[in-house]
Amino acid sequence: MSNPTLPQGKTTAISNIVNIHNSNVGNLTVPAKDAEPKPKQSVSSFKNSTRNFTVTQQYVDVKESVVRKEKVILHCHGFPGTGKSEIMRKLAEEFPYESNHELYIKWHIEFEDEGHDAQAQLQELVKSLFHSNLITEDAKQRVISDLQRNCAGSLAELLRETKISVLIIFEDVPLKTPKLLSDLLRSVDKIQENNVPFHVYMATRYQTVLENVESKKISSYRS
Repeated sequence: MSNPTLPQGKTTAISNIVNIHNSNVGNLTVPAKDAEPKPKQSVSSFKNSTRNFTVTQQYVDVKESVVRKEKVILHCHGFPGTGKSEIMRKLAEEFPYESNHELYIKWHIEFEDEGHDAQAQLQELVKSLFHSNLITEDAKQRVISDLQRNCAGSLAELLRETKISVLIIFEDVPLKTPKLLSDLLRSVDKIQENNVPFHVYMATRYQTVLENVESKKISSYRS
């Protein structure tokens, strides 16, 4: 029996050809190259700069209170127009401060009213982590599912496991604190430190915006 021939003009390798009796046609295997891992990228949703920011003593005090700490929950409160947002955004520009880590996660959530959907914003964070090759597809789906149930424990643990500097800022948090935010604060407080900064900053106009059990665990500054 004659050997099968390649169609004219075809130059690509053929694999898995069935061996024919009494012929010299054999299996041709083309080994696939191992897929190279995609490079990890930093994640940031901050777009507004603070070019005209004036460094005040209050800013210096706030920065000194967080710059050398690994795990921080910061509550900056005061009336509108007193500079809370500017302080938070300036801190975000300089974060991760003295850390030698090249990659970072910086996420900004600004509440417009008490009906603001913080859940959707945190889900966007998780999706960005996936697109930046920091987490797997399975991890993304699992954490998003938890967020939909107002559970943030898996998100806090996932961020810690990236071993990348993390900063999340919640701006204009309403008096009625969303359950998901409260759960995130509790979860961050419980996670184990791993020599990488994990900071959560909140800018609010209310001194009593948080539950008592949480207000005992945070650094609070009035602007």
